[in-house]
Amino acid sequence: MITVEDFIYKGKVKIISTPKRELSIESEYPNLVGLEGRIARISGNKIGVFVDNKYNKHSNFGCYWFEPECLTKLE
Repeated sequence: MITVEDFIYKGKVKIISTPKRELSIESEYPNLVGLEGRIARISGNKIGVFVDNKYNKHSNFGCYWFEPECLTKLE
């Protein structure tokens, strides 16, 4: 079966900053900075990342959503 990863970067990414949108006090995003994962989805200018050993229960897809400048590719 073909997946989104077949069309986008297949390597790992590292989260280098929180999303630019306003975050609630309970947000998990600040704790994700420095973690790694794989790109799972793209929607507009947002990139959905499956973070290693984490699951976003607030997302229909289980991934966390970032702007491109919040991520860096790991070679």
